Amino acid sequence: GELRYSIFDLRREVSPAASLTSVLADHTRYIGEAAGIAVHLELAESPTRLRPAVESELLRIAQEAIANARRHSRARNLWVTCLIDAPDVYLRVEDDGRGLLPPREDSFGLAIMQERAMRAGCTVSVTARPGGGTSVEVRPREPGALETDRSSMGRDDERDDSRAAR
Repeated sequence: GELRYSIFDLRREVSPAASLTSVLADHTRYIGEAAGIAVHLELAESPTRLRPAVESELLRIAQEAIANARRHSRARNLWVTCLIDAPDVYLRVEDDGRGLLPPREDSFGLAIMQERAMRAGCTVSVTARPGGGTSVEVRPREPGALETDRSSMGRDDERDDSRAAR
């Protein structure tokens, strides 16, 4: 079971054709269905995208938070919110499970999420969810500080500048 989930996680990736919110929606629905957890999605994305490296880090953080909810929380519900108005983003994964458990010595999930958030220019906080469960939130370290993917803007003058630089 776990190997199947891990392979599925690694096969999901953002790309020019697959935005962070679309990949995250597919991933969350698959995990919810496979694990018998009700999924609640709130997704919004502006036409301008974040840099691919930032989107990839955010996806992996969300996947880790979702995996933790599936593996450890005994949750009945999973709420995933991803609101992107580049260069800003708000990502939250919540469950109604057992809440925060003491960290295991052999567990590196939180440290990896924090490292990924740092590389993306974000912070991650893991807190108890009001009413029970866990909440993982990711926000930029500074509002408007994340870099956008200039190619997603489709501006002709940028393409002209790149040709002139050759």
